[in-house]
Amino acid sequence: MRWVPRTLCAIVTCLATLQAISVSAQQTQNSAVHLFPKQSVAVLSVSEPSALIETILEHPIRQSVEDIEDVKKAMKSTQFRQLNVARRVLEYQLEMKWNEAVGQLTHHGLYAAFDPSSNGFAVIAHAKNKSTLNSLVEKLVELMNDSKKMGIDAKIKKSNYRGLTTYEVQNAAIALLGDKLLIASNKKIGKDIADRFLDKTKDSIAHQSHFKASQKLLRGKSAARLFVDLKLLKSNKQLAKAINNKTENIAVELLAGGILSNIQKADYAVSNLYVDKDKLRISAATPHNAKWVSKPREFYFGPKGQGVAPNLLLPSKQMFSITSYRDIAGLWLAKEDLFEEKHIAELAQADSQFSTLFSGLDFGEEILGALKPGVQIIGSLQDFSKLKTPKPDIKLPAFAAVFQLKDPKKIQQRFKVGFQSVIGFTNIALSQQGQPQLDMETEKSKDAKIVTTTYMSDDASDKGLINYNFSPSVAFVGDYFIISSTDQLARELVQIARKGGTKTAKNTNSAINIDGKALNKILADNRDSLVAQQMLEEGLDEKTAAKRIDVFLKLLKHAKNASLDLQNHSDRLELNLELNLGDAK
Repeated sequence: MRWVPRTLCAIVTCLATLQAISVSAQQTQNSAVHLFPKQSVAVLSVSEPSALIETILEHPIRQSVEDIEDVKKAMKSTQFRQLNVARRVLEYQLEMKWNEAVGQLTHHGLYAAFDPSSNGFAVIAHAKNKSTLNSLVEKLVELMNDSKKMGIDAKIKKSNYRGLTTYEVQNAAIALLGDKLLIASNKKIGKDIADRFLDKTKDSIAHQSHFKASQKLLRGKSAARLFVDLKLLKSNKQLAKAINNKTENIAVELLAGGILSNIQKADYAVSNLYVDKDKLRISAATPHNAKWVSKPREFYFGPKGQGVAPNLLLPSKQMFSITSYRDIAGLWLAKEDLFEEKHIAELAQADSQFSTLFSGLDFGEEILGALKPGVQIIGSLQDFSKLKTPKPDIKLPAFAAVFQLKDPKKIQQRFKVGFQSVIGFTNIALSQQGQPQLDMETEKSKDAKIVTTTYMSDDASDKGLINYNFSPSVAFVGDYFIISSTDQLARELVQIARKGGTKTAKNTNSAINIDGKALNKILADNRDSLVAQQMLEEGLDEKTAAKRIDVFLKLLKHAKNASLDLQNHSDRLELNLELNLGDAK
């Protein structure tokens, strides 16, 4: 019960947690942001913490979480019962429910900032009014003082600073600033904010030009907002060096190279949180100028920053899709400027091997250079009833990569021969391992060509192999070049490509979409395999492993879909993450 007398400290922690997950977009001249130091590296604000708490507590996913066996046990534990006792004591002292108290304490918002010069952070709760704040704090302090009768010293020291009522709790400083409650991690930042409140000076973060500019970057009402001073962060030599260093991983460069290039020049970043019962969306943005992007990283945004992700080819049983503007040839040819020496050597070796595969053609200029900028990666559920082979025991989705060719007639044959060579090498490896080999066929129509493969299986012992998830295929239709893990998906994408696909939104550089229902189905189809994997990896018995997997699948049913997109506007880069939720069915 040691923590019972530290109720006030617990509330501070609760408030800090709330501000970490949501930050407000609404700023007024009376806002607590005007009290934070001008050198604050991060500023967070929450408009309605009580509404956020209510949304979380009443969300349908809560019941699914409480049905988890480990959660049930935790809720029956001594510690949880003690926590409930502390909550009831708190509510009795305040004469109101705890969430109502939070609502009154943060009626006009909750704010927080970190100041590197004092190495301190501060949280400001803007209460409903001055009398409400004074009453709440008085009751909390009384509760803390009463706890001393139990033989536990909470070490609360009441004092006065320039006429302000203040308290000291361990190293933290607490002060009443009119209708605002200040909680500071140390006295230095506490005094700084108190002085600014009393002297009404205009040297706060809210008066800085870059902070003002940031308020225009992501507009509209939101539950929360976060501001980060990138310029101040980059004054740290180690961080600046990390951002400016060459990338060590080609995948990281593909995913974030352009963003890193932008952060090197941007002075700040902002993030908004939007949340309700059915949706959670986080938007983050930095100022942007196409001229900031270095020449080697032009592959990321395109000439003058005008590259747009290609149209989407969406199959009927789509599980996920990724579409992105990337000039892969440009990245490959600029490798000396983008990667460390050891990685350049590895890429040079790969270049030689790929060139051999494509009959001596230069891999960067002639093979990758034959592709238009832009790539799609697609995942789709399979119809295993249509397989020409036995059904696999572990069922995997089908995958495909889609490109567009600059000169289809000139390069199609080269890609076809390259695919045939890969299958030839694969069959040699399969033969050495005693596994079924791939049989290849070519299908032609007026406007399309599909090269398919099928595993040959005459041995009953081969049934159930994971290999039967695959029938590697390539397809050509119009200027599209499709590489697919199955012939079914290749044929479906050919049909969609003939119609041109679905146009991506304006200014979209990259977009990722995941279908929760399809993801849940593929995992449910493999439930027994997942249970067996849990038993092996965690050493669980079958019943416990099955319960763990079933709980995970139940929670996943709440996720309808998720998306992530990168928007390249003339004045900003904007990254949006959205999760659509619903009742588990």
